[in-house]
Amino acid sequence: MNVDQYIGGIEHAILHLLYSRFFARAMVKTGHLPEAAKEPFDALFTQGMVTHEIYLTRDERGRPVYHLPEDITDGKLADGTPVEIIPSAKMSKSKKNVVDPVNIVSSFGADTARWFMLSDSPPERDVEWTASGAEASHRFLSRLWRLADQIRKVPKIST
Repeated sequence: MNVDQYIGGIEHAILHLLYSRFFARAMVKTGHLPEAAKEPFDALFTQGMVTHEIYLTRDERGRPVYHLPEDITDGKLADGTPVEIIPSAKMSKSKKNVVDPVNIVSSFGADTARWFMLSDSPPERDVEWTASGAEASHRFLSRLWRLADQIRKVPKIST
């Protein structure tokens, strides 16, 4: 009863594989599963990570203080303090380089968020989330909807 295809992010996949392999091997050893079930997954596909820049300043002791992307404008905080920008790293709540999906959906719509994630990069590679990429996806989908609407409004020729 192996799983034909496991699809997941690299960090989840590692732990899922570790636990499932442990239990499958234990159950084979105790006679609860056949030898063929020792490897629980026939194939593995690991997805890439969603990444974003990290914005930080330093406190008086030189320790990093991280800032959310929405708090940064033109490389500065609202009070004008410049921030260090660390290139693309996996999104992390502790580094505050996450983008709130609610803001994305309210600004551009769910279709834009989906299109950007699916069209920007192959699923096995990391994708860097950028506001400009989301805006470009929104413009593309808007053009597509306008074109579909224009086609819909073309009068039909009866034969």
